[in-house]
Amino acid sequence: MNHVVPMVCASMFSILGGGSLGPEAPLVAICAALGGFVSRRVFKQRSRNVVRKHTLMGMAGALAAFFGSPLGGSLFALEVNSRFGIEYFEHTVEAIFSGEVCLVVFRALSGLPIGSIWIIAKPTLASANPVDVLTGAFIGLLGAGVAACFSSLHFKVMDVFGNMGLLVNSRAVYRGLLGGSVIVLLGMLIPHTMVRSLHIFSNAILRQLRNLSHHFFSFITIFLRRSITFFIFVSCVVLGRIRVPDHSDNGTGREPRIHSAYFWFNWI
Repeated sequence: MNHVVPMVCASMFSILGGGSLGPEAPLVAICAALGGFVSRRVFKQRSRNVVRKHTLMGMAGALAAFFGSPLGGSLFALEVNSRFGIEYFEHTVEAIFSGEVCLVVFRALSGLPIGSIWIIAKPTLASANPVDVLTGAFIGLLGAGVAACFSSLHFKVMDVFGNMGLLVNSRAVYRGLLGGSVIVLLGMLIPHTMVRSLHIFSNAILRQLRNLSHHFFSFITIFLRRSITFFIFVSCVVLGRIRVPDHSDNGTGREPRIHSAYFWFNWI
C-alpha cells in the first residue's frame, strides 16, 4: 500500500502526458494492492492463498470494469500472473464473480451501458476459410516476435540503469527524470504517441475544468455583489443617510420615513 499513492500520481500524469500505452497496467496494479490491503487489514487474513485470491479478485474487477467484458477481463487477470502454464485456476470462480460485480457497479455509477469498449466494424466476418486462419497465425507470430524484442530491450535498459546505479530506491527521482526525458523525446520525434493522451485530456479534463471555472466565477460574482452591497449599506448607515426602519410610530401617528436605498438593499 505504500506504493499506491505514488502509482496513482505517476500513472495519471504519465497517461495525460502521453508517457504510457494505456491505463490498464497502473489500474491493475493499484486495484491489486487495494485488494490485498483489504484482505489483510479488513478481513484479517493471514493465509497466503486467501490473500492471493483477494488480490487476483481486485485485478479481475479492474480489468473487467475497464474492458467491459467480465469473462475476458477476469481470465486475463489470471493469465498475466501465470508463468509456468495455467496457474491459479482455483481462483477462477471468485475472479469472474468479482469482475461481474465491478463491471455492473462501475457502469451503473458512470451511466454507461454494459458492453465492451471495442467496436467491431461492419460487416462482421460471418465465416472463415483456411487462408484466413493461416493469415491470423502469421500475424500472431509477428506480434510474438515484437513482444520478444520489446522484452529483450526492457532487460537491456534495466542493465543500463543498474550500471548507472539508478535501480536503488534512494535514486528513484533521477531514474524517473531520465525515463521521462526519453519518453518526451520519443513523443517529440513520433507525435502519434501523444494522440491518446491528448484525446483523454481534451474530452475529460478540460470539460471538468470548464465546469469548475464556471462555478468559480459565479461564486466570485455573487460574493463581490454581496460585498459591495453590504459596504454601501454600512457606509450609508454610518453617514446617516438612511436609518434602519422602526415600525413604531413613536406616538406621532406617522409612519417612519425609510430611504429607498433600504429597499434596494433588501432586494439585492
